[in-house]
Amino acid sequence: MDSIALIKLPKEIYFAKDMLYEVSHCIVARAPQLHWHEFYEIEYVIDGYAKEIINGKAYPIGPGTVTLLSPVDFHSYREIDPSQPLRVINVKFQDLFLPQNVRNDIYMQKRPKIAQLNDTQFRMLMDNLYEEFVRNDYSRDTAIMHLITYICILIMRHVLSAEDLEKSNEMAHSPIQEAVLYVRTHFRDNISAEAVAKTVHLSPNYFSEYFKKQTGEKFSLFVLRLRVDFAANLLKITDLSVKEIAFESGFNSAAYFSNTFKEFYGMSPDRYRKLNKIDTSES
Repeated sequence: MDSIALIKLPKEIYFAKDMLYEVSHCIVARAPQLHWHEFYEIEYVIDGYAKEIINGKAYPIGPGTVTLLSPVDFHSYREIDPSQPLRVINVKFQDLFLPQNVRNDIYMQKRPKIAQLNDTQFRMLMDNLYEEFVRNDYSRDTAIMHLITYICILIMRHVLSAEDLEKSNEMAHSPIQEAVLYVRTHFRDNISAEAVAKTVHLSPNYFSEYFKKQTGEKFSLFVLRLRVDFAANLLKITDLSVKEIAFESGFNSAAYFSNTFKEFYGMSPDRYRKLNKIDTSES
């Protein structure tokens, strides 16, 4: 199997200075390199079949499959039939479009944001979105903003469970919702409870107590869990070294990463990789 790396696609590649979105029809005839990006992406399959690798797991996709990817997700395709390539409507957009509660639910939801929505109404929404982008009519930005938001809501309605919705309602419009969103966006950076408390305009002591009450975990443990879970996905799907994965996941020491990983998963990173490695080579 070829060495599998993980690449980052910065928003500057796709968006001009004042551009917040891009909508296109794409033909995918071969698997792209495993990647993540600094923006959101919606992929709606019009034709073709394949497997989509999202955060280390493979999911069959076909006509009507829609996937919502956030900046904490990494993905690629596999098993694409060259004689019948994927035809997709692809939407790239920056998060300024989404209401805070929708963004937070997308980040908080650990299961993949993927659904089978092959009904006529949803297809019309995707087609309307593309037509709005191409026509560039009066108030295009406003129309596209509302269409993207509504599409994201429909996807999340299919993904969220009743328990998820209850938790979302409990945290709605609270400073902790904003804090969690910030952490899930920046967990690979050198962040602290004090710095995050400042972003949500709370004192550090009150923030720490309030965060634990709302999430059930201390702030430091919450961040560590995000980093370790992200690293576990990299171990399953990439050939990056343990040291590379440690730094990619936000740790500044490979030894500390290995010890922390063992505390969470009960085994070393190397052992975990051996037991869980996924062959993502193109069939």
